[in-house]
Amino acid sequence: MTEGNFVDYVKVFLTSGNGGKGSVHLHREKYITKGGPDGGDGGRGGHVILRGNQNLWTLVTFKYKKHFKAGHGGHGSKSRSSGADGEDIYLDVPLGTILRDTESNEIILEITEHGEEKIIVEGGMGGRGNWHFKSPTNQTPRYAQPGVEGQENAFILELKVLADVGLVGFPNAGKSTLLSVITSAKPKLPTMSLQP
Repeated sequence: MTEGNFVDYVKVFLTSGNGGKGSVHLHREKYITKGGPDGGDGGRGGHVILRGNQNLWTLVTFKYKKHFKAGHGGHGSKSRSSGADGEDIYLDVPLGTILRDTESNEIILEITEHGEEKIIVEGGMGGRGNWHFKSPTNQTPRYAQPGVEGQENAFILELKVLADVGLVGFPNAGKSTLLSVITSAKPKLPTMSLQP
């Protein structure tokens, strides 16, 4: 393990997907001249989800890629067809990872179990199609809802490292040397320069 591969603190920028637009469509068929509204709903935008993974031990995957964006929801279409939901983004993190707010530095959540999933940025809701708005006074509404925009937030991911053993001693007492002899670890050993 090299020192540069162990990352336990990183800032990430996350964006959820926009909801799809509802459809404005009137039913048309060969022998039906004036069909009613049948525009479908838009799909919801994709979520950004944090997922625990017991096979990971560092946040090094977020060292070089810090911006993540979920997919947008599809637009509604005729025959009350709903748009497809946007693609969710999963961020796999080691167990013991804490999610912090960048402004207040408060802990929002902690991932402690393998496979545990928490939605951290919700996707925008899809807009409703025009068939939702028909009424006895307005039988052919020609409007639908636009989708709700996704959210954009920055968070801090922090990995809690629980040590089983600690070495305590004065500087140059031989702690690093002892560790390098009894384990396969390669700690940085201080080089001594003798000055006349």
